[in-house]
Amino acid sequence: MAQAYELGLSDYWRILRKQSRVILGCVLLCATVTAFYLSRQHPIYRATAQIKLERARMMSGQFYEGFQSYYENPMVTESRVIESRSIAEVVVRAIEPELEKTNPEKFQDLAGEIQGSISAEPVNETNIIKILSTGGEPKRVAQVANLTAEAYIAFNLDERNKQARKVREFVESQIGQTEVRLKVVEEALKQMRAHGDASGQAVALQNRLADIQGQLMNLQPKLKDVHPDILRLKAQVSEIEGQLQGLPAAELEYARLSREVQVNEKTYRTLRERLEEARIAEAEKVAEASIIERATPPGSPVGFKKKLGMFLGLMLGLLVGAMMAFVIETLDTSIGTIDDVESLLQVPVLAVIPHFGYVENAPVSQMNFSWRRLFGKHDKVPDERYTLFAHYNPRSPATEAYRILRTNLKLAPERKVLLVTSAGPGEGKSTLISNLGIVIAQAGLRVVLVSSDLRRPQLGRLFDLPRDQGLSEVLRGDLAVERSIRGLSDFILGKFGYEETIKNPYLANLFVITSGKLPENPAELLGSANMQATLEKLRSQYDVVLVDAPPILPVADALLLAPQVDGVMLVYEVGRISRAALGRAKGQLDSVGARILGVVLNHVRPEVQTQPRDYYYYRQKYAYSDKDTKETKVAEPGATTPDLP
Repeated sequence: MAQAYELGLSDYWRILRKQSRVILGCVLLCATVTAFYLSRQHPIYRATAQIKLERARMMSGQFYEGFQSYYENPMVTESRVIESRSIAEVVVRAIEPELEKTNPEKFQDLAGEIQGSISAEPVNETNIIKILSTGGEPKRVAQVANLTAEAYIAFNLDERNKQARKVREFVESQIGQTEVRLKVVEEALKQMRAHGDASGQAVALQNRLADIQGQLMNLQPKLKDVHPDILRLKAQVSEIEGQLQGLPAAELEYARLSREVQVNEKTYRTLRERLEEARIAEAEKVAEASIIERATPPGSPVGFKKKLGMFLGLMLGLLVGAMMAFVIETLDTSIGTIDDVESLLQVPVLAVIPHFGYVENAPVSQMNFSWRRLFGKHDKVPDERYTLFAHYNPRSPATEAYRILRTNLKLAPERKVLLVTSAGPGEGKSTLISNLGIVIAQAGLRVVLVSSDLRRPQLGRLFDLPRDQGLSEVLRGDLAVERSIRGLSDFILGKFGYEETIKNPYLANLFVITSGKLPENPAELLGSANMQATLEKLRSQYDVVLVDAPPILPVADALLLAPQVDGVMLVYEVGRISRAALGRAKGQLDSVGARILGVVLNHVRPEVQTQPRDYYYYRQKYAYSDKDTKETKVAEPGATTPDLP
């Protein structure tokens, strides 16, 4: 079992080069989307104002704290107040004083907008609050931040005055109630004195009882209950209580009224003092907040930078492109290296035929990259120069690849008739057999090219030869083989012309048999005895016979011809079909007993690196190193054709 192929750095570089258009497309797409997104984003500015809270503990505040509970973190509370709707409305009134009257709906919308643009943050371990204003205009955000700070200070002052006013009003109401109670008690006490209902004895006893009870409370924590002093004081308390119980009710009422008068008088004096303090606090009008830093118009926007955004967009596109390249390469079931082909098919690779556009358009840089080719800026070249480049550019690296193929075929009397086929259509069989025939003829061997593709023939079109009077007529017995062969005279009358033919005497060694009229039963004709007899006659008359056969997988024609020839060349265009299809094609050839000489890798682009650099760089550098030769190189249709150095 073949060992799994492990990717190295060169393989990763090959994949990236192969999928360079995918990567570039992802980069351009991400860059376009990023540029569009950033163009729709308006710059955001932010201004900051700072206020300081002074928690002055005035006397009125100390008094009022007994009737109101405060939050544990007043800085957070005040921050939420700054962000409130009421502060935003004050700011709107300062910016547009008449808007609330003329357009209430717009006033409310603007208040909501300003409320959303304002945020307040307490500075840790301080009594400072930062007011942040964001928006699209530098001057406007600074104005809103400052107006918000001023509105909060005014609000704070108003709230502080409300507290002082509430304290004063509360004290005034308590004074009134205390004064009424005091007058009622004093009047009752006065009436009792006027009528002589009581002498005041109960008052004296109660005062004495209170004094003794005070002494007892002081001694009890220090002395035991059996101590003589404790016993003596308790006895006195019992004695006085007994005396009080024995007094008339009028005496006890007189004592109660006397105590109530004392309490009300003391409360009244205290309230009078608090009232004066509340009046003073209300008149002070001192706010607890002050601005310590006013906002200034910001010089630059905040948030996402456009240059950074574009850079990140390009990096994202590059990353996505690289990921897509490896995903596509993973999903690609075709074969990309010589080792893969030889390991799968167990046959040698006879030659690597480069892609015409790359080889003929040799760049100075080894990056093998053409901006003109990438963006579709191409120079038109004749079709025959694209297909028969072995004739028009005999010194090109692509032609050298065919000479290597000619050498590796090891042509001999027992290896004359060769079949050229592929697994699927469109892999360049006809172009390959045409150029191979040219280089064999250039070597002085008589070679005949047989177009056995009776379904979609291409060989006659490449040489600009008429299709009638060809192989199908020979196989039907309507025409002798000798009369179907096209040679030098046909080339002179055809595309090459007299002068071109005279300049290239090797054309006398090149012969072509076209397909003829397309029959309805091509498989039966190709598998007939006439086909075998035709091949034997050609074997006796020519040094090499190259048969252009249809692809293997779609039709059975190539499988019928394979046992009749000396060897089969399997053409594979790298990246076109899957390795499974290539394996099936080879298996079908084995099943009919075909002698497979090897595989030819066709149309190999530089990004599909089948082998290290020697297949491209060294061969190309050597081929173009002759400084005395000035030869115009042709390229793939639409590619530039620079002169050789």
